[in-house]
Parts: sequence; structure tokens; C-alpha cells
Amino acid sequence: MFDFDDDQENIRAGLRILTRLLFACLFIIVLQTGLVFYALQTIEVSLPPDLGQGAVLKRDRKDPAEVYLFALNLFQQLQRWRRDGAEDYPENIRLYGNYITPQYRQWLEQDLARRLESGELTGRRRHVEPADGFAYSEATVQQIAADAWIVNLGMNLVETLNNRPIKDLSFMYPLRVVRIDRDRQENPWRLALDGYHDTPGEISRTGP
Repeated sequence: MFDFDDDQENIRAGLRILTRLLFACLFIIVLQTGLVFYALQTIEVSLPPDLGQGAVLKRDRKDPAEVYLFALNLFQQLQRWRRDGAEDYPENIRLYGNYITPQYRQWLEQDLARRLESGELTGRRRHVEPADGFAYSEATVQQIAADAWIVNLGMNLVETLNNRPIKDLSFMYPLRVVRIDRDRQENPWRLALDGYHDTPGEISRTGP
């Protein structure tokens, strides 16, 4: 007679092994799929503003227009004192700390301390806006290294003291921008202002 019990046990053992192998293969497939999806999610592509003539897209390459836009937006926010410079200036340094380098933050904090000591900030409001004739062009952004740029911003600087106008001038601000390795949740641009490349100079309101 045949021993059916042994045969059935062998079949069940074989099925258990096959099931474990299938689960192991499925786990490996899911893991690899997740890794590929994560890699695709973290590829950084920078698009130029004008795609009319086509564009060559390179991974992790920053388009100059994107660098310019970053510098313009952040510089405006840092220089905006809506209520009182004595309160808004330090608050701006805190709010935008993820978008500036430690060196520039140190410079700003030293500048803040100097202005507070001289009583320059109390009651003072400030804002900057792009000057006429100084919009973005290829000449406004100069790449000086693989991960560093100089951005020239032509801006109008307007200040009031106790609601009285005291300053309305235009300056060229040569800003240094660098790429940084920071969590995208903290800094989606993965760029940071690194201070002035040179001393800002006054410019004519009639344009370059």
C-alpha cells in the first residue's frame, strides 16, 4: 500500500516553500519599484522661461532665469520692513534663514546690531522693487562655478521714517547665489543667498 499521509505532507511542505519564495519575490519587486519611484521623484529639472525654441533639459542643472527669480524674490522679502525695521528686520532673518548661507546670516545679524545701536531702524519702513529697464536678461546672471552665480538686481529702494519719505533711490545689487544640499521641505529651491559679491552702487533711473 502507498503511504498517502507522507505524500500529502510532502506536497504541503513543497507548497509552503513555494509560497515563501513567491512572497520573497513579491517583496523584492515592490522594494525595487519603490526605489525607482523615489529616484524619479528626486530628479531635479530646471525649465527655461521661454520654450518657444525648444530646450535641452539636464538633470540637476539650474536655469539662469530660475536663479534670478530666486534672488529677486528672496532679496525683496529680506528687505521688506512693513511696520518697523526694528521688528521686521530680525523677523525676516529668522523667517528666511533656510534660504541664506550661515555667512550671510552672520553678516545680516551684524548689520542689524549696528543699525539697532545707532537707532536707525525704529519707525523706519522699507521696500525694494525692480527698477525700470533692469528686468531679467542673460547678462544679469553670471555663473562663476558649478554651483555658484552672481545675480545683478537693479532695484528701487524706498524708505520712510515715521511715515515721512526719506529715501527713494535706485541701486545695482550684485548678489551671490549658491546651490545648497538642504531638505526640500525646508528649501524647495535648494539655493541660498550668500551675500553681496561687491558693494551695491547707485544707478540712474533712466535705465542701463
